[in-house]
Amino acid sequence: MGVPPAPPIPARQPWWRTANGQLVALTVVVALAIGIGLATSGSDKSSGDKPDVSASEPAGLPTLPGTLPSDNSSTDDKSDGGTDGSTDGSSDSGGSDLPSDPPSADPIADAQTGDCFSNSGTESSPDLTSTYCDSGTFKAVDVLHGTSDTHQCDDVPEDDWNVGYPGRDLVLCLSYQYDHGTAYHSKPGTCVYGESATSDWDELSCQTGAFTVLARYTGTTSDAKCKGLRNYDWSEHFGVTGRSDLDVTLCLSMVYPDDAGHAVLNECLKFTGSYSQPHMKAVSCSSANVIVTGRTHVYNDKKFCGNDAWTTWKPNNFASLAYTLCYRQR
Repeated sequence: MGVPPAPPIPARQPWWRTANGQLVALTVVVALAIGIGLATSGSDKSSGDKPDVSASEPAGLPTLPGTLPSDNSSTDDKSDGGTDGSTDGSSDSGGSDLPSDPPSADPIADAQTGDCFSNSGTESSPDLTSTYCDSGTFKAVDVLHGTSDTHQCDDVPEDDWNVGYPGRDLVLCLSYQYDHGTAYHSKPGTCVYGESATSDWDELSCQTGAFTVLARYTGTTSDAKCKGLRNYDWSEHFGVTGRSDLDVTLCLSMVYPDDAGHAVLNECLKFTGSYSQPHMKAVSCSSANVIVTGRTHVYNDKKFCGNDAWTTWKPNNFASLAYTLCYRQR
């Protein structure tokens, strides 16, 4: 590298830009600042002092019985309105900000997987606008080009609602971003938990005191379809205002400590352990060593069992799912 050229010689400066001039100006400024400071250093209750504010981290998932793991539209849109396609499906919720790229002139035509949209239209007459991924928005889980057939989203994982654009020859497969926990999109076989029917519900690892999802039904907040399911204990409903097609009902089964939790009168069980800490397993009667003689949803009700042996358990927050089970040797 060569030697850099010398800087140009500055023009003659006026007195207030010279070192002496700046010193004088600085002295004047300091004097003024001190005067202002003296005039304003006092406090006055009428000035409306703000109180101190503190914040804390949000609480995690509720403690369950037993030892738990730590996991606790653009103008162009109006000339080519989308066509709705309804589908059953599921999706993981969770938002992320839009990329920092400049806004697209046609966010529908340029849509990519992961983009989010708000709908100011209806289910049958959508009007989608690009937006940040937040609760109540729709995230594109797939963008299908060369088609306007919304049924092509039917087998796309995590799909809730489909919108086709014939003029653009594409279909958006969309996932609704629910705002009260992650359980809204839970599939059968996964486990979920919430403190009550009205609290947030989230997925978590399967463990004693949680609930296993038996079935997921969309477009309803009724538990009618749950009642015939084996080991059905509880239903949780997720309603979406103004969009009944996005309503969800989860049919749930409590994860009990062992098979005593769902055992019924005269059922055969295999008893192991001790009477103070029994473990029950459902088996054929030819392999069983005890039989169920009674059951009540009252916790620790040993009087209910009379002279028979008994075992009892209760979950947090769901008293109706507690039990006392009576049994005897067979």
